[in-house]
Amino acid sequence: MVAPVTGPFTKTVNVNGPPTSLGYKPQWLNAVRVWYRQRKPYNLPLGYSLQQKRIIRWESSSASSYVDTTQVHYGFPQSMIDQTYNECYRQFVEKLREEHDASKTDAQGRPVVTTSGNSGLGTTLAEIKQAREMITGRLELLVRFTKAVRGYRFYDAYTILGMHRKIADREAWLKSTRLRRSAKSFGNNWLEFHFGWSPLVDDITQAMEVLTGGLPDFKVFARHKKFEQTTINLPGGSPSVENRRSVERWLDRHQIGSYVSVSNPNMWLANRLGLINPLALAWELVPFSFVVDWFANLNDVISSHSDYLGLALKNSYWTETRYLTYTLDRNRPSIGFFQNYTTEFVAMGRTTGIPGPTLRMRPAKALSWQRGLTAASLLLQRLKAP
Repeated sequence: MVAPVTGPFTKTVNVNGPPTSLGYKPQWLNAVRVWYRQRKPYNLPLGYSLQQKRIIRWESSSASSYVDTTQVHYGFPQSMIDQTYNECYRQFVEKLREEHDASKTDAQGRPVVTTSGNSGLGTTLAEIKQAREMITGRLELLVRFTKAVRGYRFYDAYTILGMHRKIADREAWLKSTRLRRSAKSFGNNWLEFHFGWSPLVDDITQAMEVLTGGLPDFKVFARHKKFEQTTINLPGGSPSVENRRSVERWLDRHQIGSYVSVSNPNMWLANRLGLINPLALAWELVPFSFVVDWFANLNDVISSHSDYLGLALKNSYWTETRYLTYTLDRNRPSIGFFQNYTTEFVAMGRTTGIPGPTLRMRPAKALSWQRGLTAASLLLQRLKAP
């Protein structure tokens, strides 16, 4: 049953700064929050957004001048946003194939994937294998135990159940036992061993619950952030020319999360083997395609069409936080003018679902020695005589 969701609800907060010499109070804080509500058990990721503009610092030689939230600079480089999300998405897809740690669980007790590992769902598959082996082993013990009881080999029955250590003298026990060599007494004899064979049946029951429960869902999430800064200095060069210095800092952070389960094990296996997406396979066969992947995420975009085939995603979400500060310092010594201020822009948002990556050039990085050797090898191949 899906919890009822109500909304959206909106709240706006405005705070004014100190008045100027003309009595005007500029707006120094503007915040708009939009959210939804749900009833218990509070297990659904809901849409959410917050946008806040704030004046952190203001100094001026003019008592009549001011700065307000309408002058807050909040432009974010789109390429930075796309690159940050693309990297977060790539990490999320990688963690779909990683082994979850059963010791880490969420509030509902489901495994959480947070670190690198081996093949996906490896621990769960290992538990299923152990359950099958347990059922087989316990049934074999019960068969041997039943044969021993029917054959009136009661001491052997105790040995099979691991109870022989409690019997000090085998012959004395055989003489004092209440067990009778009679086919009519088989049921009574069986009950005499109740505390020995009952745990075997309990083990089989627990193992059956593991098998019939299927592959449980587990939580996967990935994070990535990126920081950039731009500083511009415009020295005046003389007291009559204005000096100007501006510093702009951007921080963009993304998080992707979802509960994941295997809906089609065969398709998921084929997907992991690279047999589902023909475009991805064709791209891998293109000569030197990996070189293109050094500088662009074309392979990620092509593969995104089949990333979830064989899987079922539940309560998936994507959260983004943008943080920007802008500092401007101006002064003209000849007339005693100065104006210094710092503004802040914060935007947070959460949406349901997980969009695919955007085709972008990768951030420029120094050529690693592995890539350098690969590039040299490619060059040598081209220089070989035909």
